[in-house]
Amino acid sequence: MKGENIMLDNRVETFLALCEIMNYTKTAETLHITQPAVTQQIRWLEEYYGCRLFSYQGKVLRLTEKGETLRRLAQQMTANAQGILQEMEREENTEIHLRIGATKTIGDYM
Repeated sequence: MKGENIMLDNRVETFLALCEIMNYTKTAETLHITQPAVTQQIRWLEEYYGCRLFSYQGKVLRLTEKGETLRRLAQQMTANAQGILQEMEREENTEIHLRIGATKTIGDYM
């Protein structure tokens, strides 16, 4: 497989990383982007889907119910994207064996 990169929107990848890490700053460090970029990408998803994906309980970041739903579906999208990539690579790497025959006269010449 061509590395870990699969064809998913960066915002979905950021969302899944934040779901795993549950800290905006550490997620930004892990993804090598800024913390405001993480915040902006999550806000974009929240506006797009019209719901809150995360909430704070005190100082603890938690996924909302809709966030859990998006997480489950995004993980399925990731698995599907990986499956597509594997399938496409399998078809691409099909080996073709070719045999070439020649008479002794041509063989002597070669």
